[in-house]
Parts: sequence; C-alpha cells; structure tokens
Amino acid sequence: MKKDYEYLKNKRIASIDFGLKRVGLAYCDPLHITVSAYQTLDRAAKDFWEKLAAFFLEKEIEAVVVGAPYGANNKSSNILSNVKEFAKELKKKTSFDPILYDESYSSKKASSIMLEIGMKKKQRQKKGNTDRIAAAIILREFLDEI
Repeated sequence: MKKDYEYLKNKRIASIDFGLKRVGLAYCDPLHITVSAYQTLDRAAKDFWEKLAAFFLEKEIEAVVVGAPYGANNKSSNILSNVKEFAKELKKKTSFDPILYDESYSSKKASSIMLEIGMKKKQRQKKGNTDRIAAAIILREFLDEI
C-alpha cells in the first residue's frame, strides 16, 4: 500500500461493508490483533446515522475503512459511485474521513468462512451475517496490508 497509514498505529478502526439495503460493521482492538464482526444496520432506518454514531462511540472508534468494489465490471462501477456518495455523507455526518479500501470478493470469502466454521445453512442464509463477516474480512485485509 503506497499511502502512509502510520497515524493509524494503536487506534481502534472500524470497517463498513457497504450495501444498498444494509451495512455490515466490524472493528479491531487498538493493537490491530483481533478483528470482530459486529452487526448490520438497515440503511433505510430513520435512525441509521444515530446507530452508526453510537457504534463508533461505544467501540471508541478512531478511524473508519469503507469497502469499495474496485472491480472492472459495470455493476461494480455503479456500486462504487454509491460507496463514494456514502463516504461523503459519512464524512459530513461524523468526524471521520473514511478510507476507501478494495473489498473485492469479501462477500464470497465470508460465505466460504461461514461454511468452514460449520455455520448452519439457516444462519448462512441470513444476509446480515454475510455483511458483518465481510466487514471483518475487509478490515483484516486492510490491517494486513498496512
């Protein structure tokens, strides 16, 4: 990674797996050793931004990574523009300047992980589980890269 992220050392970081209907959340400890999948939030909920802010406050988050699909197909580019709009809104509504990070295939990886850990089919089918685990994957890959 070319950018200098030294300022993130010893900071709690959250990640967001962006979706048009809901977002998955994850966070790490200050030493960046553990990453925890947290929950999902409904983007259409009236209190979406309040719940997101409460998550940041509760977990003492100091930086935010937002997954962005940098794939080459048209569907990815449409979603990428939505992610960028979300990131702008996040910056306006919170004190965070989100870091956009490539999240290509994080949902597929999340599905594989759910199979590997033996999660029952009914649990795997809940979209929220995939979103929160995808957020954890995005954060783990970001931390590993920096």
